[in-house]
Amino acid sequence: MKLAGFLLSCSLLAGCASSPVIHVQRDPTVDFGQYRTFAWKQLPPMRNPLLRQRVVSAVDARLVAKGWRAVPDAQADVFLVGNVSTREDATLNYFYQDTGWDGWHWGAHALGMQRIELRVLRIGTLVLDVFDARTLRAIWRGVAQGYVPDSEARKDSEAMAAVQRMFRDFPEAAREP
Repeated sequence: MKLAGFLLSCSLLAGCASSPVIHVQRDPTVDFGQYRTFAWKQLPPMRNPLLRQRVVSAVDARLVAKGWRAVPDAQADVFLVGNVSTREDATLNYFYQDTGWDGWHWGAHALGMQRIELRVLRIGTLVLDVFDARTLRAIWRGVAQGYVPDSEARKDSEAMAAVQRMFRDFPEAAREP
């Protein structure tokens, strides 16, 4: 029974760890009150063009909801630059069965049985940078990093949730004069 509880706890913790971690940085010296418009200078380079379109649309929608307006490059106050990277993370898990512990001493089968499990997971990172279009100075950065799910549907839903969390506290656009 203790083993079942331990395994349940581990699986719950693993489920929590799979949600992307979001980090946002903002240049504190920049007055976002001067910006109203944006343009994409570089779309996130994703292998799946449909996922890329959904991520770009989600970013656009979050900005528009905050009063920003998409315009051509020449009219933009800020440029958006997206980047994506992936890497593999390998872990070895050892499971012991029948350790041979027999009260106060080790039994004849002290080493017991063991099972080794290799788990390789892909870790994905989505980086969205915002630059002042006039000075090309970086003014904001959002980073989402987490395990890449196998399911396309989960990739999509986690990417959308990451964009929403990333832009939750993004500054409102300046009011029209």
